[in-house]
Amino acid sequence: MVELVTAIRDYAAWLYALLLALAVRELMAVRRAGKERRRAMFSLEREAATSRAVRSLIILLLLFTIAAGVYTTAEVIAPTLPDATLPAPSLPLAPVPTAVPATWMPPVTRVPSPRLPIIVTATPPAPLVSGTDES
Repeated sequence: MVELVTAIRDYAAWLYALLLALAVRELMAVRRAGKERRRAMFSLEREAATSRAVRSLIILLLLFTIAAGVYTTAEVIAPTLPDATLPAPSLPLAPVPTAVPATWMPPVTRVPSPRLPIIVTATPPAPLVSGTDES
């Protein structure tokens, strides 16, 4: 949590610039929606333009709320943190492998498996078919 507060404090100017650029974009969208509403000939077009303007105004309200949060964090909360606040070392998510195994295991010796003898059998002679001439 301390890292987040210090990051917001360190990058507050950039966050304000980003929020300002987004607010300008939304103000332009509100202005564009107002022009479209005035030019609309049908009520359905007016409703669509009105909904775009309302959506942009809601986004502007959210951007203002985020800017207030950045200000509160950077100017009110961050100065109350002690300077020597260091984050506690966190444990790794997975255990770190070691070079030496934890328990000693004797080396594995391979014992050759006994070979089975190969048995060669003679194939029986083919039966003679009567009526064939073998000479």
